[in-house]
Amino acid sequence: MSKNALIFPSTLNYRVSVNDSLSLRMILAQRVPIDELVWYHLFNFRTPRRLGGGQLQMNIRSVKYDDRGPYLVFFPVNNPTRRVLLQGLTMVVVRKCIAGKYGRGCELSCPPCENGAICDDNSGSCICPPGFKGELC
Repeated sequence: MSKNALIFPSTLNYRVSVNDSLSLRMILAQRVPIDELVWYHLFNFRTPRRLGGGQLQMNIRSVKYDDRGPYLVFFPVNNPTRRVLLQGLTMVVVRKCIAGKYGRGCELSCPPCENGAICDDNSGSCICPPGFKGELC
């Protein structure tokens, strides 16, 4: 995203588990009409999935594993230079298991990861956010 962008995500990435609810949010740097705003899920870059428009927030009630990947919000304009300034991009990371579980069949309990860390779906290890380390972060 351009440092001069007029629209940007409230957070660069979201980490959720299957079945969680999720609210993706964008912020406008200055007042511009949002009625033409369009959301896309870019999981498959060849065939992006248009999700709707006209709003700065998009809600997913029950997250599925296929909801993972990048989400793009932009104002459709014909000028490619201007388009870069009128888009926001965020990433959604989805764990295969419900919150608190891991393992092949999601039958094992995760450790109490701290400081925003998430439990790895396969190993159960805490994946620490930047600036934290250690077994439980």
